[in-house]
Amino acid sequence: MFISFFLGTILFYCCHDRQDLKCVLSVLPTGRIISDSTKEFHSLQKAILASKNFDSCEIQIEGGDYFLKKTLELDNINKNLTITSKSTERPVIYGGREIKNIVREGKLWVAEVGNLDFRILEVNDRFAERSRLPAKGTFNHLSTFESKWLSTFQGGFSPKPSVEQLLNMKYNSLDLENITDLDNTEITLFHSWDETLLRVATNNTAKHEVTFTQAPAYPAGAFEISKYIVWNSKFGMTRPGQWYLDRKAGKVYYWPLENETPETSRLVVPVLDEIIHINNSSHIKLTNIEFRVNNSPLQIGGFGAKWFNGAINFENSSDLAFNNLTFSNLTTHALKGVKCENVSITDCRIHHIGGIGIRFIGSNSKIVNNLIHDVGMVYPSTIALYVNVTDPNAKDEWELGKDEGNVLIDHNEIYNAPYVGICSGGHDTRISNNKVSKVVQKLTDGGGIYVTFCKNLVLKGNFVSDIVNQEGAGTSAYYLDELTNNAIVSENLSINVHRPLHAHFCENNTISNNVFIVEEGDGRITFPRCRNFTFENNIFQAGSNLEIAGLNVLKSGKNNILYSTGNGSITGSDMLEHEKANSRKVEESAKFHLLNPEILDYTNGIVRFAKNSPVNQFGISSIDVFGAGSSLKE
Repeated sequence: MFISFFLGTILFYCCHDRQDLKCVLSVLPTGRIISDSTKEFHSLQKAILASKNFDSCEIQIEGGDYFLKKTLELDNINKNLTITSKSTERPVIYGGREIKNIVREGKLWVAEVGNLDFRILEVNDRFAERSRLPAKGTFNHLSTFESKWLSTFQGGFSPKPSVEQLLNMKYNSLDLENITDLDNTEITLFHSWDETLLRVATNNTAKHEVTFTQAPAYPAGAFEISKYIVWNSKFGMTRPGQWYLDRKAGKVYYWPLENETPETSRLVVPVLDEIIHINNSSHIKLTNIEFRVNNSPLQIGGFGAKWFNGAINFENSSDLAFNNLTFSNLTTHALKGVKCENVSITDCRIHHIGGIGIRFIGSNSKIVNNLIHDVGMVYPSTIALYVNVTDPNAKDEWELGKDEGNVLIDHNEIYNAPYVGICSGGHDTRISNNKVSKVVQKLTDGGGIYVTFCKNLVLKGNFVSDIVNQEGAGTSAYYLDELTNNAIVSENLSINVHRPLHAHFCENNTISNNVFIVEEGDGRITFPRCRNFTFENNIFQAGSNLEIAGLNVLKSGKNNILYSTGNGSITGSDMLEHEKANSRKVEESAKFHLLNPEILDYTNGIVRFAKNSPVNQFGISSIDVFGAGSSLKE
């Protein structure tokens, strides 16, 4: 059932059986008979305005598909307001519009879209694939940039890149010489931990160099990364299911899958950046609703693609609840909250979106039992679940959120993400019982769980697995970055992540009772620029060689078991800033026992040991993270 919100009807009831005034408003499809026309509304926004006259109100939306023409504004609402479904059939609220008058043009379909500019297309409820070159993988450009990266805290590159270095990219002539519609394309320029989506201003075919319309976050060639992808060219239409937008002509082209017909298909293009905006409000609950299709301008996303809006944006608000919501086919983020407290985000399903699943800056809140997967499909620097601020160079955001904290991130499940699974800054954060797998698939210098600028963090009972090592700075299961101090990392499991633990530029952290298993190949743990760690009762087992870089950092601790199932070497070194020194074999000691821990099984998250395992002798506890992750199913 396809319904326009602004053609819908809302039935209004009020009751006075208590001292406070209450109301129930029902959103009804067009055509439904209303018994009392004096209590009708013609938009959800009007129902929201009407709800302000009552102490509490529930807006019930009947099942169907609703296409918004304007963002729903929930501003300055400080009463109890619930917006929910009326029945078991969920309403689906769109920030886009359905394409009409689709015609065939050869093997493609084509439709007029006017002056809309967009980066996703929903086809028959599916996140359709945008045209791309190359068809798989990436091109490699020829630009270089040799300035030294200091750190985020120390201000980035020294010396800084020039305007010319930022705006230009040299390319191999064989890659782009036949793309005659380059001015209609967009280019994803990969950096290390992020990327920039750019449009081409000019193409100097003699110099084989493009100039972008705006500067990227970092120049081409920074971090010795040379990858890029070209999107939205008609020459990138290589298989059914793809689409591209001809901006000059104002037309969208789609190559249908087998058995798809224009008459039975529905194509939805993005229109609104935000579907719902909440500001300066409290005691609002959204539950049992689905949200699809939003838009975004072409802009730099920043670290984690954080600068984009969410389908639901909320700011300067408190006592909000987002429960049992579903988000899909979005250009950017699902939920984004800034400067909020007492927020609950629970039991939400978020999948096949261009940006972040949940972005939250605030305090005294919980993010629990959410299922997040297939994110970052437009912006690969996306962090699936991103809490509080992590970049002092982003001064406005840093000042806004540097004192936020006390957020619970618990029992969430994340997989299929191009960059980090969970990221957090702030103070007194607890990250527990989460399950993260198959992340950091496209970028580098990331991890399953990445924390930075954190104070008094507890990282406990998580299960991270199956992260492929990437070029450059590599990937980690658990990554403690700059100024993460006084953290407790305990009772976590890592399987098949070649660097299960990486810490950088932090101090006074305790790593205890974790199990790190690399089934095949080498495993390593690294501590550049760190000080004063306690490392005890951990098990580190790899299929080949084991390495601990930063033995001098591990000032205290005992009874760690190191074991190579393939009789590989077990070595270590000191870390002086980023450089290794005094490399040597790790010897048997009170701190390190070179023994077989006799692990029988671990694949389901329960680590079981043989009866004669030395863990009993050393008092190492068993790990059980079988219950980590979300109870939600796809």
